[in-house]
Amino acid sequence: MKKRLYVAYGSNLNLKQMSHRCPTAKVYGKGKLKRYRLLFRGSKNNAYLTIESKKMVYIMTDKIKDRISLNMPSKNYLAAVKEGYREFGFDLKYLKEALDISKNNESQGHSLPCKGF
Repeated sequence: MKKRLYVAYGSNLNLKQMSHRCPTAKVYGKGKLKRYRLLFRGSKNNAYLTIESKKMVYIMTDKIKDRISLNMPSKNYLAAVKEGYREFGFDLKYLKEALDISKNNESQGHSLPCKGF
């Protein structure tokens, strides 16, 4: 069987969770994506972690914009992500930045972030 590398940056960094989803997966290593940032996208109080280029530009319809709005994650999802970041020794400041962008988005009613461009 051909082996493939999978890059995890959200809840799939959580070793316990990943062992249930993909029992045969093995940790290969860790790295850093330059010129990208973490963002929480999805529905209100149920957003997931994603990555986005810091230099990305969008042209969107309102229908698409609503579907991929920045929002806050659920407490359970955030706890799973934080556990995974701690397990791998990643700096939690990146998660805090993503949360801050989402909080700012909610308070101002924007669908896309203005920071970082």
